[in-house]
Amino acid sequence: MRLPPGHCIVGRSIWARAVCAAAVWAGAVTGCSGPQLDELVDQSVQKVSQGVESVKSNVQQAGEKVQEQVEQKVNQGLQQARDQVATQAGQAGKMRLELDPAVEISSCSATLIGFRDGRPSVLLLQSYRDAEQESFPSVLLRATVPSVVPAELAGQTIEAELFVQAAEAGPVWSSDGPVSLQIVSADAEKISARILGGTLRRADTLESVSITGEVEGRSTP
Repeated sequence: MRLPPGHCIVGRSIWARAVCAAAVWAGAVTGCSGPQLDELVDQSVQKVSQGVESVKSNVQQAGEKVQEQVEQKVNQGLQQARDQVATQAGQAGKMRLELDPAVEISSCSATLIGFRDGRPSVLLLQSYRDAEQESFPSVLLRATVPSVVPAELAGQTIEAELFVQAAEAGPVWSSDGPVSLQIVSADAEKISARILGGTLRRADTLESVSITGEVEGRSTP
């Protein structure tokens, strides 16, 4: 089909738009010759080249984004696989709370957090590595400690806060006053502790129960 001057079929890609623009430009200069024609042709080629470079840039940016997303998914998958293997090998820690019924969990992470501004260091013993991996029953023990060196904590009895949620849709229990926590042993790989006593209070009904138990947390960076 013969198209009228200045008309072109517009494609979906930037390649089609660039070629179309060049064709329209060339049709508009049919009456030109000599240096003017050469100059206009050069300008047309330049426009097409700019379109091509724009495509390359967009493709590269999209590729980098996809690669980043893939790497993130792979890293998450590797971490989940490590956690699963550690659990099966009995190396993911454990928790047991003497409630009615007893709460037993086959994983426990131990994290020591130090601050440079003079604030006390913090020990976290929790049934999940991070919030995204939280499962139920869910338990969190939090205590301020005098050192971030695990070996220096061994044998000490400290005060802690305790939070327990047996089911995702269930009530949250929290310590009513400090819970007595004895650090039985501690090194670079794990921290073992015993809950000597304390009281948990249910958030919605204010019901209270006594609590004891044992935890063994595997150290996390």
